[in-house]
Amino acid sequence: MRTEIKDAMLALKSELVTPHKPCGGSGWLEPVIPGKPNPCDCMIAFHYLNALIEARIPRDYWSLGLDELEGVSDEYKKFCKWYMKRLPKATAH
Repeated sequence: MRTEIKDAMLALKSELVTPHKPCGGSGWLEPVIPGKPNPCDCMIAFHYLNALIEARIPRDYWSLGLDELEGVSDEYKKFCKWYMKRLPKATAH
């Protein structure tokens, strides 16, 4: 992993996870099911934002929805919505 990406992730963790009171800054809550990890909301957001950093998507685009993107055809947006609708079922365990 490049140093630049690692530094961005560490900075994000110090902003998002470390000060979070519900989990005490660990990113994890007490397990609901014994032996099964229970991530805190801050850890879920941290993993999502890390994926955006690794994909090298600029911060300016992190909060945009599909309909807000300019220069993308309506046909492509329709396909993306179709795909995203089916993604949870396809990735379910």
